[in-house]
Amino acid sequence: MRFRKWAFCSTVFSAVAVILFSISMGTEHWIDGIVYKGQNNDTAQIGFINFGLFRGEYSINFGLTDRQESFAVPTFFKDQWNMGQLWGTVVMTGLAVLLAVGVALFGAFNALALSRHKANGPLMIMILSLLSLLFGVVAFGIYVGLYHSDMDVILSKDLIDEFDFLKLSTKANFAYSFWLTVGATASIAVALAFSPLEKSDDRSDIQKAYLTNVQADTFLTRRNSRLPLEARGNLMLY
Repeated sequence: MRFRKWAFCSTVFSAVAVILFSISMGTEHWIDGIVYKGQNNDTAQIGFINFGLFRGEYSINFGLTDRQESFAVPTFFKDQWNMGQLWGTVVMTGLAVLLAVGVALFGAFNALALSRHKANGPLMIMILSLLSLLFGVVAFGIYVGLYHSDMDVILSKDLIDEFDFLKLSTKANFAYSFWLTVGATASIAVALAFSPLEKSDDRSDIQKAYLTNVQADTFLTRRNSRLPLEARGNLMLY
């Protein structure tokens, strides 16, 4: 019974991780930035920029009206190294999602006792959880590296390519989509902690006691069969 409880907890937390990973990949708020006019961030704020792994948008105020544009994130970054970091985050996050789905499925099969196949055992749940956790950590680790490549300078440079008649600067921060990825990775870590470390044994105490007695009787019967008749009688009298 304890095995099923552990498998159920692994299923729940891995399912939460799948949901959080999916939301983070589908939303456009890994980075939120404020756009300033001038080279210093203490000048007038004239717009904003936000983006996720695939899509983003910005809005720039020209004095009379705002210009709002959406863009594909892979085409926004001009530097090849930054592009590599972005795609590395996408690939690692995708792998973390797929493995978390595997944890949820294997955990559900074991919790509901739908299958007794060896591949559905605790070792597989633990391995999938560990790999999903690893890829999740690598994913947001790569993105932290991208951010600390001086995201403010990157955004300012790429925005200047669009508005070369303005002197722009930005102030960028991690937004909720990024933190959802961190939360999903933490959820996988909890699922790993609940990974059942023992084999499933759902027999009742009565069944176990009965099997123990049967095994003991079988052992005595085999041992007695090897003894002389006199010794068997003495043993039975004793």
